[in-house]
Order: sequence, then C-alpha cells, then structure tokens
Amino acid sequence: MGGSEGGRRSGSKGKRQAITYDPAKLSWNEEHTENKENKYSYSGKPWDDEGNSMLHCAGCSNWFSSTETKLKVPDTFPRGCIGYDFLCLDCVPEGSGTETLSRKDLGMRGLAICSMYNLTKNAQQKSGDGDRLPYFDLKEHILSYIEEHWKNLWGVPKVEYSVKYNLQQFMLRHPSLFHSKTVDGEVSFALVKVSPQMISPIWHGSLHKHRGSAPKKRKAESMGSEASQKPGVRTKGRRKGADNNGVGGSTSSTTGGASEQAYPINSEGYRYTEAERDPFTAAPGDSFRPARQNRVCLALSDRAPQLRISDDRSVVTGDKGYCMARATHGVNHGSWYYEITILDGEIPADITQPVESHWRVGWAQHYSNLQGPVGLCSLSYSWRDVSGTKFHAARGAPYGDSYKPGDVLGMHIHLPNEVKPPPVRAKPWLVVYKQKEYYEEAQANKVDVSKLKPVAGSYLQCFKNGVNQGVMFDNLIEGTYYPAVSLYMGARVSVNFGPDFKYPPPSDMTYAPMCDAVHWKNAELTLSDILGKVDNGLKAFESGNVIKEEEKPVAS
Repeated sequence: MGGSEGGRRSGSKGKRQAITYDPAKLSWNEEHTENKENKYSYSGKPWDDEGNSMLHCAGCSNWFSSTETKLKVPDTFPRGCIGYDFLCLDCVPEGSGTETLSRKDLGMRGLAICSMYNLTKNAQQKSGDGDRLPYFDLKEHILSYIEEHWKNLWGVPKVEYSVKYNLQQFMLRHPSLFHSKTVDGEVSFALVKVSPQMISPIWHGSLHKHRGSAPKKRKAESMGSEASQKPGVRTKGRRKGADNNGVGGSTSSTTGGASEQAYPINSEGYRYTEAERDPFTAAPGDSFRPARQNRVCLALSDRAPQLRISDDRSVVTGDKGYCMARATHGVNHGSWYYEITILDGEIPADITQPVESHWRVGWAQHYSNLQGPVGLCSLSYSWRDVSGTKFHAARGAPYGDSYKPGDVLGMHIHLPNEVKPPPVRAKPWLVVYKQKEYYEEAQANKVDVSKLKPVAGSYLQCFKNGVNQGVMFDNLIEGTYYPAVSLYMGARVSVNFGPDFKYPPPSDMTYAPMCDAVHWKNAELTLSDILGKVDNGLKAFESGNVIKEEEKPVAS
C-alpha cells in the first residue's frame, strides 16, 4: 500500500477514534510497514521496540506500541515475533473495548526472523552502533539462542527435535532476508537489514516462499481485496492461466466452476500438494503435513490451467490443443478400475472453421507433460477415439473400437502386489498460495526412463460399454499411475471413480474401484510421517542436538 492510500480500516464503521493523527497523510513505503515521519501507535510516537512490543494491526496495517494498548502483553511474547494476529481499537468490532492479540505458529520463517532479529538488536545495543549487522554462527549463536528461548519462541515446552538442517536450508534459500558465509565448514548468517518490515507478520504472510525471491507488490483498497489477492507461488515468467502476478494458479478467467477458487498448477518442474496442520506435533518446521483427502476426484492442481473443471470435480472440458488432467490419487500396486463417459464437446467460441473434438484417455505418471496428450511420453498410456488407436511414447498402434459421445469407457490397470514401505523423504518447502498452504516439490520435467524397469505381470485393459477391448499394454514402466484424460478442441468427459459403475467389470475380474485408493494413500502418508519422524529423531541423536533427559523442564 502506498503513502497516498494510508491505512486500511477493518471492523470500524465510523471515523477513527483512537489514533490521534491521520496515518493517511504520512509517507508510507509500498508495503505499509514504515513511514518517513517515524510516527506510530495511537499517539504518533517514534518507533521503539526496546523493552516493549511493536504490534502490526491486521486491519489497518498501522503499528502500535504494546505500552499504549489496553492489553497485558505477556513477558513470553518475544521481540521480533511474526507469529500473531493483532487488531487495534479502530479495527476490532464495535463494542469490544479492547484490542485483540493471539499467538500463531511461528513456522521456520518466524523462528529464523525472530532469533536473528533479537541477536542483531542485542549486538547493536551492546556496541552502541545501530547500523551494525553482524554475522552469527548457526550452531554457536543462532541455535543456542533458540535453545535458550525455546518456550518463548515456540510457545511449547522443549521437545527432542533438531531444527539445524531445516533452519539452515531456509536461510540459505532466502538471500533477500539473510546474508550468509561459510568459514572452515561452519555457516554464519546476518540480516540484510533491520526494519519494521522485517518483523511484520502481514508482510511475511504475503511473501512468496519460493526460491528465495521477493514478491511482486500489489496494492489493495481494502482488507477484503488484499485477502483475496495475496501473492502465492511464483513461477518463471508469465504464461496462459497465470494471474496478474505471474502466479501459476487457476482463476475464474480460465477455469470456472470449482476452479474459481485459485489453486497452484503443477508445471515448470514444480509439483504442489495441499498441506494441513499436523495435529500430532508442535515441532518447528514440522507442524504441517500432506492433507488427508476423503475422496478421489479430478485434481485442480494436477492439470493444464486452461482446462475447466466442474464444481463436483467430475467433469472436465478441454480448450483448443491437446492438454491433460489427472486424478488426485495414483496407484503403484493392486488392480484398479474407473469409468469415463464421453460427452458432447464445446468448441471454443473463437474457433470459426469446422473442427471436431477428440479424446485420449488412460493412465499417466505425474512426470507426464500436462500440455500434451496422454500417451505422448514413455510414462503414460492412452486409448484414442479415432480408430480406437492406442498410444505410448508418442507411437500409435491399432487397438480397439473407436468411441464417441455417449459411450462409457472402463479403464483397468493391474500392478503386481509388491507393496513397499513409502520412502522417507524430507518434506518439501511449505508455500502459501491464495491463503492456503501447499508443499512445493522441485522435480525434473524429464526423468531418465532408461533407469526405470518394466513391471512383469502388469497390464492395462479397456472396456467400451461393458465390452472388453482386450489388453492394451503390458509390462508397464514402474511408477505410480494416475487416471488421466487429454482433450482436444473443447472435448468433455465425466469421470466415475466408483464404487458404483454403469458397466461393472466382469464378475471374475479382481479389482478395486479407484475411490478406494484414498484409504491406501492416507495410510501411506501416515506411515511416511511416522518413518520421517523416526528418521529425524535419529539424525538429531547422531548430531548431538537432542535435549537430554535431565535438561527437560519439569512439569509444575
């Protein structure tokens, strides 16, 4: 927000009553975190966070000294904390009579900022040099400070958990916030600057947590509009389906239906998975987990952004060229089945010459390019409407009957039951997109297929209106396969993941409806979380960064 716009008001319907000056007349920076006149709080006093807390109001974006509020800010509230929500007297609902303040999860960002801010301010105060930005050794200074002030920083008793690796990686990935240097194998960090913006929960809440880049700023005329336009995950450059910030999400202009609520789109080597708070842990960097889903449906993130998905996420409509949509769940063992109903196409309005809609349906791994048809690469297999051709690795061959609108296709995949424990992976970076948390996982768009082995005994077969078309492919390339469809010139399909099918498979065929994959996936995620926590505990023990039994606080 620029200087001409001043502060935003939320909750207060009348004129300002508590602030004794007009913040709109001050010269604010674009983020509305500091002003040239150095006037803050209700009285217009200069910035001062020595011995008190400066609180950033989520309603009007003005700063307030805790000494001028009616709140009793606890001693455990650390200076430089960005994990809170605060509303001033002008922004709380009428009749409240006092400000509101609530603590929130600091997260790895808040832990890094708060510890570095306090270390830097303490060093400046000791030296008398307010411009000094010293380096602090990660192990000797930063981790020691966190250990000493753990309860104040995190709000929970000490736990046996190592934050060294996650904290180091976070700070290295954010050069806009931290300088870094390595001497004799030990890494040290310094703040890029010390300013009100550095400890603003509002500014940090809107940051792109993506490759250490700063967000593009956007202005908002009201709190409501800003909340609906928070910057999300930035990708490289602009592309079709990007919002005004170049964000690779889906918006109402391209998708409609369920997708009017924006979601990040998998592309350009990055994959996004919805996250949720983990109810079983309070450890920093580990307070979120992959979201547990309660049904299998068309994925809003795992699709080409120009595709339109219905509100119930069962119907997808194509654009012009071939592009792909996948389901939310994939499988890598067992025997699975789902149905696709071919619907009449909706030719794009700007196409004037006679054209026809076309379909390719089947199964694909998540490495497959969304801006192309199923069967284009070695990690996807499809059945085309024209001549019933089958496709794999961009090579077509005769297979079954052709199909058209009104036909119901059954898709069956069989993968030998070699169930393996899920791999223990470090959790990807947590990013915020449109006020919702997601995991961002970097992955190559290309995978070395030569290193992947065919799975003996695996196969795909298809059905048309209940009639078996025979085995389409066998000895499939190893990996996890998702139900997938690719659409051309406004083609449309409806997917049915079960348990009830219009044309059930033969009674002698062993299978599970794709809808059951949700239970297997949730079990796999839970097991992966457990293995990850055990692995983190072992690493913490081996590194010596474990709270010894005698150092644990005794419950009073």
